[in-house]
Formats: sequence, C-alpha cells, structure tokens
Amino acid sequence: MSHAIDNRGLIMYWAFNEGTGTSALESVSQVRDDIQYVFNQAEFTKPCPPRWRQGVMGNGLLFDRELKRVATLQP
Repeated sequence: MSHAIDNRGLIMYWAFNEGTGTSALESVSQVRDDIQYVFNQAEFTKPCPPRWRQGVMGNGLLFDRELKRVATLQP
C-alpha cells in the first residue's frame, strides 16, 4: 500500500496566546475554537473561565490537570 505525502503545509495551529477568554484562535482557518475547561459550566461550584498565565514570551493558556482539550468544529 502506497501513501502519498501531502506537502501542502500547516493544517492547523493554535498559539494559545490570547491571554483571556474561553476560545483560542486557530491561525490557518482564522476560526475561534472553544476551550473545553472543566469549570466552564460547573454545576456544584461557581463557573469560571480557563486560566491564562504570563509566559516567557507573552501570555499562554495554562494546561493543568483541569484543562484537558480544546474542541474544534473543523474536520
């Protein structure tokens, strides 16, 4: 079975440098994707947005034990 190599370049890229909010910009398509954070729609505690932190070069999304994924509606 032969697999063709696709050299079209970058398919998706999230910088996670927004600094605030509940979505991240996917740079190739320019579509905002929701950040699926466990406390976005908390049931037994006050809902809160994902956490962002100052990094070495600007802001970044804090991937901790609560943040598991960023949801995308793109194929």
